[in-house]
Amino acid sequence: MGGRSEGLALPVFAFLLSAGLAGLLGGRLPRSYLASVLGVTLFMTAFVIWYLGQTALSIGALCLFCVGCGASILVAGAGVTRLGLLL
Repeated sequence: MGGRSEGLALPVFAFLLSAGLAGLLGGRLPRSYLASVLGVTLFMTAFVIWYLGQTALSIGALCLFCVGCGASILVAGAGVTRLGLLL
């Protein structure tokens, strides 16, 4: 009935990772783009924390894909914060 979660997660995390790397490398992005990236970052951070908690409690293990996605959210959050402070 539903598709695989990678079909949705990979494009979202690629978007966040590219925005975060652009910020960390000193790129200049418009405020509206930064606001949308920050909104997606905050939503996905809350989702990943909830999802990792659910998987750790229900199956007692964490998947490497989920940990990698969490790491990309941290990179994107750091880049967006750096860009937000520069503007």
